[in-house]
Amino acid sequence: MKTFNQFNEDANKNAALFKSLFGSGINDFESQMKNITNNSNLPNTAPKIINKLSGMANKFKMTPKQQQNFGQNLSREVGQRMNLPDKVNKITNKVDSSFNKMNEKLPGMIDKFGKMSRPGGKIDVGLKKINTMVNMLSQ
Repeated sequence: MKTFNQFNEDANKNAALFKSLFGSGINDFESQMKNITNNSNLPNTAPKIINKLSGMANKFKMTPKQQQNFGQNLSREVGQRMNLPDKVNKITNKVDSSFNKMNEKLPGMIDKFGKMSRPGGKIDVGLKKINTMVNMLSQ
């Protein structure tokens, strides 16, 4: 955190920068900014710009029903431009085919696992081998 003196030094540096940019009239900064605005002819052109912008805005006024239709049409149009219906169909088909495969293969896999896990099956034989190895190592 800065001390008060450090903060004050920074403020003096910033004041010096503004004085070098705007000259000795920095104390009258607000009036200088007003003069710049008045000399730029902005006060004369601003009303014309505002009128043009409001005229453009009035062209796009919509009733609530039009706004609702616009929102629906916009989302539909964006979806079509991004080819979302086709992408959704592809994803749906992929998920559907994955479930079909799983439904076809899962019963066979369960039967295989059932046979392997029975007494005397591969899993039982493998566990007995591991058990005898552990017993041999522990002696």
